[in-house]
Amino acid sequence: MYGDSESLDQVFKRALQQNDQFEIYTRLIDIYVTSNKPESADQLYQIMCKKFSSNIQVWSQYGRFLMEQGKADLARKILQRSFKSLTKKQHVDITKQFAQLEFKYGEMERGCTLFENLVSSYPRKVDIWSVYIDMLTKKGEMDRVRDVFERAVSLKLSSVKKQFLYKRYIEFERKHGTQSLVETVQAKSQALL
Repeated sequence: MYGDSESLDQVFKRALQQNDQFEIYTRLIDIYVTSNKPESADQLYQIMCKKFSSNIQVWSQYGRFLMEQGKADLARKILQRSFKSLTKKQHVDITKQFAQLEFKYGEMERGCTLFENLVSSYPRKVDIWSVYIDMLTKKGEMDRVRDVFERAVSLKLSSVKKQFLYKRYIEFERKHGTQSLVETVQAKSQALL
């Protein structure tokens, strides 16, 4: 990086006046992260959480940053803080994103707990089931994946949603299971659909 912190601050303030502020903050954070200045990036994220508190991206990016820095406890507090600023509808999305972060950077069991809370509160949201299944599959938790599939396909869902889940279930068994498991799932699928 050329120049000093004073010249950077001047350019930053000028850029904020003439451009999309969210974008400028995000770019400067990227510069700080690539320049190995996590403290400066953290300070900007804190400012962004106040300035753009209703923007789900801020909370998600800050959570990812903290998880990548090994500060999982702080990231979990950020999730709780985000609930105060985001709409109820956004709570589902931010929780899903933080659950994925737990799987990737934090503790898998915490991620499972977040997903379990989501699927029990919103059992008809197939996208949540699908992401949960993907995360468990990436971790090699095949028995748990089967359990989640079984729970999902046993719900009272529209035929389109059930068909989607069964298609994924069959693909999963083809890739990770045996031929007899594939046939079992196909038989269940045909019986219910």
